[in-house]
Amino acid sequence: MAELSHVDLVRGDGTEETLSVTSDPRDVHALISPIESLEPGAYRIVWHIISADGHPVSESFVFQVGNGAFRMPPDQVMSHGEEVAVFAGEPMVAGAALIPAILRGLALCALLTLAGLLAFDTYLSRSGVVPSQMLSSWLSVTATVLLTLHLLAWLKHISPEQSVDSDFISAALTRSVGATEALRLGFAVLATWALVLARRPFIALLFTLAAVLIGGAIGHPAAIHPLIAIPAKSLHLLAVALWLGGLVWLGASFKHERSVAAASTESAVALIAISVVAVTGIIQSFLFLNHLSDLTGSAYGLIILAKTAGLLVLLSFGAYHRYRVMPVLDTTAGQKSMKRSLRLEIVVMLAVTMLGGFLAYVPTPHMMAGMPNMNSHTNPK
Repeated sequence: MAELSHVDLVRGDGTEETLSVTSDPRDVHALISPIESLEPGAYRIVWHIISADGHPVSESFVFQVGNGAFRMPPDQVMSHGEEVAVFAGEPMVAGAALIPAILRGLALCALLTLAGLLAFDTYLSRSGVVPSQMLSSWLSVTATVLLTLHLLAWLKHISPEQSVDSDFISAALTRSVGATEALRLGFAVLATWALVLARRPFIALLFTLAAVLIGGAIGHPAAIHPLIAIPAKSLHLLAVALWLGGLVWLGASFKHERSVAAASTESAVALIAISVVAVTGIIQSFLFLNHLSDLTGSAYGLIILAKTAGLLVLLSFGAYHRYRVMPVLDTTAGQKSMKRSLRLEIVVMLAVTMLGGFLAYVPTPHMMAGMPNMNSHTNPK
């Protein structure tokens, strides 16, 4: 994506020149920056591109013109670690930009909860157990606002100058990564319209499911084994939506008498969702990790382990509900116990979902191995 790429030439005296960038007609993976004749000496090239998964990648290298023993002045040479330290445009954690990562996680929580809630509403509406429609409306508005904020934060994050203009926005949103982000936001807007204005929950469900499924094509799966990773992630998100939305639906509808009988439906759906989440999570881990040691030797692997620990906690909640609470759910004590454990389970589920949103901004070991000199999510200028 030449339109989103940035190349600077830094001379030995510290002066900089921004070079024009064009695509190489003979190699889709290469970019060309024409340079006029250079005087003998040392120079540094600083480049910034947007990878296929929508993440900025920056690096620099030094070269020299002529046969003399030219050296780049020490104050103009940056090591890999120094490049990260110099980059102060936004807070970084584990190689991920903190602000867009948090916004992505929050948006994911709202969107997945909305999808699951609407799915349960649609399926169980004939039983007369329908939570407040106000909750779905607020979730749809919240998801739309958070997705909008995330898109804006992402645009600023990928900009080499940490600022955006109309030309940059146009270029970013017409490329595959930006277009997919914009399409997901568009579906969320349509879901909000269907719920708040048109009062058509089923249509809102279709738009929300489309937004969830298209999320599988955003992030690492778009760049690493997409034919396998994208369907796996889409199924992963769908399963999480049904699981999380089912929990929120059950918590919101528990005041209805018939919700006690409907709780068994949520339990069965959660059991299937757990299986899908586990299988698709293993598939994605296998695709994005190079070795088993990456689980403990990389930030990406450690976050996967944290998500796995959260999944085990959620499994313990499910076992507790199924074998300890469900048999006595028709009693006052059983219902109080269910309400209390549901709140805790929802909190843990939201925390695990936030980790998933954050993980999308953490460089994978697979990506780092493919580009050993890569300085992802940084700008060395």
